[in-house]
This record gives sequence, structure tokens and C-alpha cells, in this order.
Amino acid sequence: MTDLFDRLIGQAEVAQALRAHAERPVHAYLLVGGDSAVTEMAAVHLAAALQCEQNGCGHCEVCRLVIEGKHPDVDLHRSDGGNWQIDEIRAIGTESMLRPRQDSWHIEIVNHIERTVTGAASYAALLKVLEEPAEKTIFLLTADSLPKELVTIESRCVLIRFHALNTDEIERMLIQEGAEHESARAAAISSSGSLRRARVLLRDQGVVDRLALWRGLPDQIDGDISTAIDLVTVVRAEVDSAIAVLKGKHAEELATWKRNREELKIRTESKDDIDSRQRRELRLFRAEELGFLLRVLTEIYRGRLAALVEASPSSESDARLRSVITVLEIMAHTGERLAETNIEEELLLTDLFVSLSRQ
Repeated sequence: MTDLFDRLIGQAEVAQALRAHAERPVHAYLLVGGDSAVTEMAAVHLAAALQCEQNGCGHCEVCRLVIEGKHPDVDLHRSDGGNWQIDEIRAIGTESMLRPRQDSWHIEIVNHIERTVTGAASYAALLKVLEEPAEKTIFLLTADSLPKELVTIESRCVLIRFHALNTDEIERMLIQEGAEHESARAAAISSSGSLRRARVLLRDQGVVDRLALWRGLPDQIDGDISTAIDLVTVVRAEVDSAIAVLKGKHAEELATWKRNREELKIRTESKDDIDSRQRRELRLFRAEELGFLLRVLTEIYRGRLAALVEASPSSESDARLRSVITVLEIMAHTGERLAETNIEEELLLTDLFVSLSRQ
């Protein structure tokens, strides 16, 4: 018989541990590593299992309400790309003191707690919340990593470590969620190891063609500067196309927010918080798409390098070998620039393709 934890593909040991904890819970858990979308998914599934009479059957009304974010005794708090502020943590602490309205537990899910360590006050506030829990409250915390500053919080929780998903596992997750095989494969390959990003790409009908376009770019570089400029225009248009899908998802989210606030009177984040988070998501998505482009190009040029190394030596092959090595150095430098704050996208791409055209 399947349950909610069977949906955690690639996390068999974690799933077994979560089943045990759903039956015999403690007051706080820390879910770390892997993919932030997976740890959040696992936290929500554990919350459902804690409330479900069958410990996470996945089919009852309680499980459905928790998974859909509508259960009155399960609160999900997201930092949404920014650092946790002390007032936010204190508000979570105040909320955690409420008794359950319907089911056995009041559950507080708090994501990315590593974002408290940039401010000593927010970290101290979180530690205080964990050290003074209400009797019927359970905390489910998530983090991408465990910096040394989190050691005290870690000591207050049961630590559960997750594995990073590979391309095949992301593909299987997407198919499990209803995706077609070809689209799931393209989204998984293009996801850079992120289930969150893969889910957005899955809504993009152009993801298969865009992957093919990225792979074909090296063959279009002909040494002409005007061609390089044209390729910059093509790449930016494709990234804009990919972003349009995320903007559509954001519009749906805003419509749901409005309905929840105005019609259903459900407590949610503020409109300003949503706007701020969506802007961060758009910036991150653009950077991820450009980062994926660089990885695709790097993979192609590494393949060319391997072929040249295996070829018979000649003055021509030696020159081509040096050229490809230079190209890989250009890719690495461009990747470093992409990681910088407030990088100008058009300038970055122009420098990249003009540099490639000169090799």
C-alpha cells in the first residue's frame, strides 16, 4: 500500500525515517540538503502524516487539505529569497503558541532557516522559539545547508538529511506529477538539478526547442561580430520566452491570493511580500537559464576538447586545441561574472559571443 512518502523519489531511507517519526513525533525536525523543493515537499507530507489518522495515506480529506495549504493547523512560512527578519521569527513564535483548532498538532513549517544566520537577532529569536515550544506544536524546519552557526539549532532538532536529485530522478518526479515523458525529460535536463525550476520549465512548451537551440549555438558562431550580436538577440528573446511562463504562474498565484483573502478570508502573506518574492524569483530564473546555457555550451566544448586530445597531433589540431581551451576559460569567466550581483545581462552575453567569435 502506497503512502505520501512513496512520492519522495530518490529518498528511500529518508522516507522510511519520516514514516517512523509520523507515528512517534518529537517537537522539532530539521530537513537538510538535496533540493529545497524536495525538503519543503517532505515537510508538507510529514505535516499531513502527523495529522492523518493513517499516518499519511495521501487520500483522505486531512492529507488533501495539508497538501493544498488549506489545513488550519498547518502553517507554511517561506523566506522567499530574502533573509529572515526578527519580527518575522517572533510572529512565527507567537503563532506557534496557539492550540490546534481541529487535529492532533499545530505544525509550523519554516523554510531556509540558514537565512537567519546573517542576523544574530533573528537566529536568537528562532532558537528561543524552539526552546520554548507549546505542548501540541511541532516545528518542521528546512535548510539547504548547515553552516556552523546553526549547530545550536541543529542540537534542538531531529536532523534528517536529503540527497540531491539527479536528472533521471527529477524526470521521474515530474512524470509522477502528471508530466508527459518528452517534456519531463527536457525539463529535467534543463533544470540544473532543481526540482523547483523543472516544475516551471514543464509549463513551457518551448523547453524542448530551447534545449536544442542552446546545443546548436556553437555551430552558428562563424567569426563574424555581427553574427555574435545576432546570437545575443536570439538568446535574450528565448530567455524572455521562458520567463513568460513564470510570469503566467505568478499571475495565477496572485489570482488565488486575491480569492483566498477576499472570498475565503484565509490568512496569507501580504501583497507587498508576494510582489517582492516574485521579483526575486524572476531575477533568479533568468540567471538560472543563462547559467544552464553556459553549462550546455561548456559540455559541448569539453566534448570537442576530448576529441582533439584523442586525435593525431598536428599543427592544425594543436591550434584548435589551444582555441578550445581558451573557449573553456571564457565560459568559466562568464560563469563567475554571472554570479555577481546586478550583472548587466546584455553586456555579459555580448562579451561572451564576441569573445567566442574571435576563437
